[in-house]
Amino acid sequence: MKRTGVTLTGRARVTRVSHGPTLLVNHWYTHPVGHAIEALRRCLGYHRADPCARVSLVLNSATPTELADLCPFVVTTYPVTHPFLDARGYPDRPLAAVPRDWDWVLDDARRADRRN
Repeated sequence: MKRTGVTLTGRARVTRVSHGPTLLVNHWYTHPVGHAIEALRRCLGYHRADPCARVSLVLNSATPTELADLCPFVVTTYPVTHPFLDARGYPDRPLAAVPRDWDWVLDDARRADRRN
C-alpha cells in the first residue's frame, strides 16, 4: 500500500498544517502568573483537540507573557495593558492591536463574574 506524505512507524503521526481554524484564547483580565499558566493549559487542550488549529492568546501585559514563547502550540501572544480589577467591558484602546477576525474567541467566564 502506498502512503504519501506521512511515514508510519507503529503509531500514527499527525502533521500540523497551517490551514486549520483560528482560535483566540482571551485571558487578559488578570495578571498573576497562575492565570497565565491556566491560559496556556487551555491553549494546550485546544491544540490537542485539533492539532491543526492556530491557537493565539491574549494575556495581561503585567503577567510574564514570555511563558507563551516556550509553548510551540501558541502561534501568537497579544499582551494587553489593562488594570487588574477593572475587568468589565472590553477596553477598545488596549485591544486595538489584537486582530478581529477569528473562527473562535474563547473567553474566560470569570472575567464577567462580579463575585470575583
